[in-house]
Amino acid sequence: DGNYEWVTVIECINTSGKAANPMIIFTGKNFMKSWMEGRIKTAHYANSESGWTDNKLGREWLAFFEEENRCPDGKWQLLLMDGHGSYLTFSFL
Repeated sequence: DGNYEWVTVIECINTSGKAANPMIIFTGKNFMKSWMEGRIKTAHYANSESGWTDNKLGREWLAFFEEENRCPDGKWQLLLMDGHGSYLTFSFL
């Protein structure tokens, strides 16, 4: 019916095939808990006026990713990203 809004998903899969918990970004000024009903329980949910990621949400996703995917033995990891501008900020790097 043409009544659609943007939803963005930031996702990551490692070389062993394990998927990190995604961040799902809905369109809206305020976040509504009803958006999460029946959704992925381990996902991180956010909102933006455009429904797209931005510098702040990119940094939030990185914090979630780093906390949940830290190597238990303390070894370094390499995270490869596409060239989206929200990943190319000083606070993200």
